[in-house]
Amino acid sequence: MPSLSHKPWFIRSWISMISSDMDTHRRKRGFEYFKEGRVKSISIKEGKIIAKVQGNMLYEVRIEAPLFTKEENKIVSEELNKIIEKNSLPVDLEIKLNNKGLSLLPKHLIFSCSCPDYARPCKHILAVQLASAELFEKDVRNYLTFRGLSENKSFEIKDLIGDPNEITWNLESLMSILYNDYEPIESGELKQIYKKMSKISKELLRKVIEGII
Repeated sequence: MPSLSHKPWFIRSWISMISSDMDTHRRKRGFEYFKEGRVKSISIKEGKIIAKVQGNMLYEVRIEAPLFTKEENKIVSEELNKIIEKNSLPVDLEIKLNNKGLSLLPKHLIFSCSCPDYARPCKHILAVQLASAELFEKDVRNYLTFRGLSENKSFEIKDLIGDPNEITWNLESLMSILYNDYEPIESGELKQIYKKMSKISKELLRKVIEGII
């Protein structure tokens, strides 16, 4: 497994929640699938991640986690409001939450994949977890959305392509929009994405795409 020592603590911890339970071969293949760009789409919602991964067929992967209770959400949000660093979840925050019996990390994960492999987690699930980790690292607000903390004003998700509680990045679609210079696109799915994005300037949209891919 590639070294993750240079990654933020919560990214390392997030990845290990699944990779640590895998055999060496599946773990290796999961990293390869991620690097090969086999995660074709990924949707991050409160408490769940839904993605499509290209294997022998296009498989659907789901990763779910329990959300904070209303009281827990209030405690965590109060601590988040004290953070000065942008796009960062300092380990000191986790220590403070641990002292209150809480954690930014889910207590457990529930995952599934439509592939025929009997093992869970499989390589497709790991590939999706790595893809989500990349999005979490590039914009910590994606992780806060997953943990059900997106209403926190300090980490308000800007409405760039739709509902901030359902951030769907279709990488191929975004690339198509970018390289077609934002001209109208014929396919229904891309046309809808284009309509939602047309109000954003080219420069901002380029920065958004470059930050994701």
